[in-house]
Amino acid sequence: MAFLRIMVLLWADMLATYVMWIMQTYLTNVWKLGFTHAARIMNIYTGLTKFLPLVLFIFVDAGLGNYWNLLLSSTAFSIGLGFLSMSTPPVLHKATGTSKGYEPNCLGHTQKALFYTALALIAVGLSGHVVSLVAFADNQIEKKPDEPKVNEPKFERSSKSFLYKFRRGPDGKLKYMPNLRTPSFMVNYHKRKKQQQQGESTPKTEVDISQLQFQPIEAMLALVQKERVKLLGACFIILVPVIGLIALPYIKPWSLRFGIPAICTLVATLAFLQGTGSYKGESKPDGSPVTNVLRVFVASTRKMFEDPKQYSELYENQDTNTPKLPHTKGLLSFLDKAAIQLTTEIEEPEKHRLRLCTRTEVEETKIIIRMMPIRITFVICGLITSVGNTYFVEQANHMNYKIGKLKLPNSVNLVFYEISKSLIKLIYTAIGRCLRGARKEKYAPSIGIALATIFSVLCCITASGIETRRIHVIRSHGLLDKPEDKIPLSVFVLLPQ
Repeated sequence: MAFLRIMVLLWADMLATYVMWIMQTYLTNVWKLGFTHAARIMNIYTGLTKFLPLVLFIFVDAGLGNYWNLLLSSTAFSIGLGFLSMSTPPVLHKATGTSKGYEPNCLGHTQKALFYTALALIAVGLSGHVVSLVAFADNQIEKKPDEPKVNEPKFERSSKSFLYKFRRGPDGKLKYMPNLRTPSFMVNYHKRKKQQQQGESTPKTEVDISQLQFQPIEAMLALVQKERVKLLGACFIILVPVIGLIALPYIKPWSLRFGIPAICTLVATLAFLQGTGSYKGESKPDGSPVTNVLRVFVASTRKMFEDPKQYSELYENQDTNTPKLPHTKGLLSFLDKAAIQLTTEIEEPEKHRLRLCTRTEVEETKIIIRMMPIRITFVICGLITSVGNTYFVEQANHMNYKIGKLKLPNSVNLVFYEISKSLIKLIYTAIGRCLRGARKEKYAPSIGIALATIFSVLCCITASGIETRRIHVIRSHGLLDKPEDKIPLSVFVLLPQ
């Protein structure tokens, strides 16, 4: 039950995803902002949702904990979506003395202040869920101890009753011992089969939940599939926001479009809070990559005038269970000062975490810094993502959503977008599995970056052709001076891009 109370927080993530998907349309249709102005607001919000998790990681590791981070971020989520609904003209028009129509002149300073505050709170809520939702849910699942499962033949299972039996040993106690009356060939068969199964047993490949840290929805579904917990309840929890995503596009008032997700998020937060007493306690934070990098910089700065006599004297954790990295030289060797152990730090080095780091932590920091140039290639993908969240949504705003007589909701684009992302992930996972089988898994990240860049270029080429066709249809039907009219072009032509 505790897991389901945590999983209900997905309502906020799924409904907020749709709300922010249509936000570009809200800014251009109601606020009457220009496309570039509205896109600037949305891109700043998206940047916040990518940067804030790094900050929250530090607070969680510093002692805040996943529970309190989830509670505070869910509260921010609820308040943010509530403020967003209140920022629409009809809600506070009497208090602010403005009109209740969805027009720019009906928006006062109060509504605008509520809107921008809401965006910041929603960004905090989404970032908090990214940091703690998966980790906290995984900690609450009662994991069963791993037991070797032997797939025994039917003959062997049926013959166990006479392969072994209780016999009295030399000490006079009953023991489970081989049956002396059992033919020797059957006993030998059982021993050989057991040895063969133990020698050939390999752990099954499972979903690495840590790889889905920044995808809470997929990670929670993977946890349900992996641990087989409360399948019926999990299906019901997922069904509620799915119904909301189908129904919300048919609701015309923007105050209700934003208000219904706010109510659902508040209910989810209260359900999570109600289960406080049933949650397991969290273990003491043992550090994260973000805090370790900061510690290395702080420690190396505080010891900038120290110089190690020999690199073999650098401090290292003596725990044999933790992996170690060899020392490297180069431009980043000044970070080695963080691993210099002074005489005052020899006793209980764990108490000097801001003054002393292990050699492995220093080398991990060097690796992260050396990877910075590689991340420049992600700028292209970031540009395409920002265009997709703004201009592509604006393109679909006045296009035809009908298939025959059936009119589909505008969330259909979001659904196809998420489905295509999942398919691409499956393809990349299959490629990685093939490379792993050929013992060339080190090439998987390079192939992934190359594919992302190639698909980004193809997306731009496709979008250019579709936009040319869209403008041609607008001109041929005389709609250049009629921006509010529907374009006689199916929205599904946008799917390839």
